[in-house]
Amino acid sequence: GADGERGCLSPYCAIHGKLAQKQAMHYARVLTEAQTELREPDVIALREVGFDDGEILEINQASAYFSNANRTVLGLGYSTKGDVIGLSPGNSDDPDDWGHAQLSVGGAI
Repeated sequence: GADGERGCLSPYCAIHGKLAQKQAMHYARVLTEAQTELREPDVIALREVGFDDGEILEINQASAYFSNANRTVLGLGYSTKGDVIGLSPGNSDDPDDWGHAQLSVGGAI
């Protein structure tokens, strides 16, 4: 990617570009850390970088869901220390392979 950054992996980035991905991440961060600070201009900013209302709703729902799930497990004292998050079940041991194995109904690959 530009300036040595990892390439854009998000489907939103592929459709709308890196600026849109950054705006979506900003929205998700504010929703997670300071919900009461979100205002209509935050949604308008997402529209201005190309997101439609359905995509904005999807960003909102995914962010809210994972914030709640994280608070739930942290509130129960769960720790991810030593866990590799987001790579399982991977296609290989290659950390740059973001594909995931497809499991059959019986659970075997």
